[in-house]
Amino acid sequence: MKTNDALRPFFEERRVLLAPMAGVSDTAFRTLCREQGADVTYTEMVSAKGLSYANEKTRRLLDLADGEDIVAVQLFGHEPDVMAREAAWIEGELGERLAYLDINMGCPARKIVSKGDGSKLMTTPDLAREIIERVVDAVSVPVTCKFRRGYAVGEELAVPFAVMAERAGAAAVAVHGR
Repeated sequence: MKTNDALRPFFEERRVLLAPMAGVSDTAFRTLCREQGADVTYTEMVSAKGLSYANEKTRRLLDLADGEDIVAVQLFGHEPDVMAREAAWIEGELGERLAYLDINMGCPARKIVSKGDGSKLMTTPDLAREIIERVVDAVSVPVTCKFRRGYAVGEELAVPFAVMAERAGAAAVAVHGR
């Protein structure tokens, strides 16, 4: 879906979203949050490269809890081909239970940015655009994108980055405000 209105009806019905949190958003935590009123939960951040190696630990991040009928998946990586291929694989695995895919372009963790992933993509907007376009073309579910105000302190890139993401086909963006 390339329309910016792709998620409007979805979010009109689902107002409380649990933010994706690496190392936290496992099935038990998501179950508790749904019991407390979360309409949509996210998996932990999933490595496209890990999925491409058929890494069992990475694949287990996509496990759903009993009764979990819908989930958003946050995917990270910096290789457009790998991101697109693994996004399509995720969609095939989860089917109707996949609400949408979120591309992480906001994680500042050293082990993530040192490989060119997460917020490091804010320094290469052409690559970030290509990733979004390729993932959008690879799946039928909406694709969203999360990023920061900028890669470095005082570097306010959120607005032009959001415009780029929208033009690349992102159905929605989320800006981490720090």
